[in-house]
Amino acid sequence: MKITQEELYSFITEPYLSRGKAYFKKGLVELISIEPPLFKAWAIGTRAYKVSLRRTEKKIEGYCTCPAFEKSQACKHIAAMGFAIIKYYEDGYAPSHEYFEKAAFFRCR
Repeated sequence: MKITQEELYSFITEPYLSRGKAYFKKGLVELISIEPPLFKAWAIGTRAYKVSLRRTEKKIEGYCTCPAFEKSQACKHIAAMGFAIIKYYEDGYAPSHEYFEKAAFFRCR
């Protein structure tokens, strides 16, 4: 039960979608648990954030520890994680060297 790009685009809107894609392209997400229906990750930005996506029968739901999520129930970290999951199922995904440098700083490992 993987997540599709269409589902991600219907769940996350702009500006979070394009900002999340930029985070994903920089490799700033580490997928911690890929056990559908629940996916867990760390996303690194100005801080380290815990992110999760859950697939229900009808839709996907997300959660993030960042301030933007508290206000709008969506954020770039969830979008970045969604893109990372899609890439993982297509041909694999790995975080960047920059991610690991920042993760060590934030001690999120």
